[in-house]
Amino acid sequence: MVRLQIGPVRLHPSLFPVLWTGPSNTTHYLVVDAKLGVVPIPDGWSFEEAAQLGVAPMTALQRLHQSLELPSPFEARSTDPRCTVLIWGGASAIGQYAIQFAKLSGLRVLTTASPKNFDLVRGLGTDEVFDYRDESVVEEICAATWNALDIAINTVSEGKTPEQVTSAIGDKGGKVAIILSYESPRPTVKVAFSKLPDVLRRESNGKCPTELLV
Repeated sequence: MVRLQIGPVRLHPSLFPVLWTGPSNTTHYLVVDAKLGVVPIPDGWSFEEAAQLGVAPMTALQRLHQSLELPSPFEARSTDPRCTVLIWGGASAIGQYAIQFAKLSGLRVLTTASPKNFDLVRGLGTDEVFDYRDESVVEEICAATWNALDIAINTVSEGKTPEQVTSAIGDKGGKVAIILSYESPRPTVKVAFSKLPDVLRRESNGKCPTELLV
């Protein structure tokens, strides 16, 4: 049985291109699989504000719950203070959502930012923030994580960041979720890179990240 639901324009296909139905366009309806990216626009949001839901929030969810395989925010939360994630680039669009989703999952969140954005990322829930331009930033992160950090998200994924984020991972190694593909500088640290088709692929016994939004 296939269940169909007709909704108003307030249902936004966040993973798909927005179709502008102007005077010269005869398109009136768009048919999509609801489980692949249609979520209600929150009250008080404009269509334009909701259009970004398919970009930064989805990428953050994908990196946390698909690449790093962390539990959903709706599952049991960890109370271990050592259950820590590093989000490199916390003031970026992806970083801001990743901080909030990670806190909802009960994780201790460390992030990097410029000093002018320290208050911003703290307001989003960051437990500790480090100046990414500080030459000792990696050493400071290692000290703050007892040299035992094993998961991180690199929201920049270029320049010096592959080496910096990998170096912040503890001696036992771990995994880094990345947004641009690169080879890991350390054999004991895996990098996890996924694309939009990976989000759209549903598994019979699991959820795609969009289902965490509703």
